[in-house]
Amino acid sequence: MQLFELIAKLSTVLHGTSIKVGYHKEHLFFQNLQKTYCSKDYEVRKSFSVNINLKDRKRHIIDVFIQNKNEKIIYCLNIKGKATNFNLPPSTQESFLEIVIKSVKEKFPGYEVTYIFVKDGFKSDPYFDRIKTLSNIRVINFIEFKEPFKTNPPTDSEIKTFFFDTLKATLIKSGFDLKTLVKVFSKILK
Repeated sequence: MQLFELIAKLSTVLHGTSIKVGYHKEHLFFQNLQKTYCSKDYEVRKSFSVNINLKDRKRHIIDVFIQNKNEKIIYCLNIKGKATNFNLPPSTQESFLEIVIKSVKEKFPGYEVTYIFVKDGFKSDPYFDRIKTLSNIRVINFIEFKEPFKTNPPTDSEIKTFFFDTLKATLIKSGFDLKTLVKVFSKILK
């Protein structure tokens, strides 16, 4: 395999591993919440689908869905990393979120619904600062997550361990070994 093909293949492995880390963060949040809210009064679901019936999109997947049956409260968590990529432009995001909340309320009449972005490293951002002014929408960072939900977000150690374990397995599966990696980088860096 030529140098270009090796670099392209390595780039694909690194990018794919990075994406898997985002999904794993969601899974760790879900596991932690499931342990904390393990009772008949709560239901915690991962990848909860809600119909929104828009022209270009029929449903929305909520990363983590928490239903408090006693207090009739639902939290829809959208887990975001440090770099956030929205599928919708900011001008339509507000109405989209309102439609999602309305759809959840229709599916669960009598429940108060809050949509929460849990964003890694969030302090302030013009887009999120605007979004969080809407009713029933909040933006919190990983650290603030502990307070309202009485559980810890995934630790950096858990995330890094997963990243390196996944990277190693994917490199091996893709045919990379130490000799090949040294060869690639020695040619690039000379």
